[in-house]
Amino acid sequence: MTKTTPIQKPSRVPREKLGAKTTGATQADTCELLVAELRARRERLRDLLAMIQQEAGRDHAARAHFRPRRKCSATRHTTAA
Repeated sequence: MTKTTPIQKPSRVPREKLGAKTTGATQADTCELLVAELRARRERLRDLLAMIQQEAGRDHAARAHFRPRRKCSATRHTTAA
């Protein structure tokens, strides 16, 4: 099994800071925080996707070696009458 990291809730900006009275500097800070959070999420998702692809590759390789053989009863036997 792989280690799982706890999912962190994103930090949220209080509603009063999102109103029309917000200054340009505060909006810029809020946008920078949002962009930083989105970049961090993208990086985590890339890592997760790489782990999933690696796991799927291992699983596929393991299954390829253990294919069942045909049973003798699967072939047709003709009997002379």
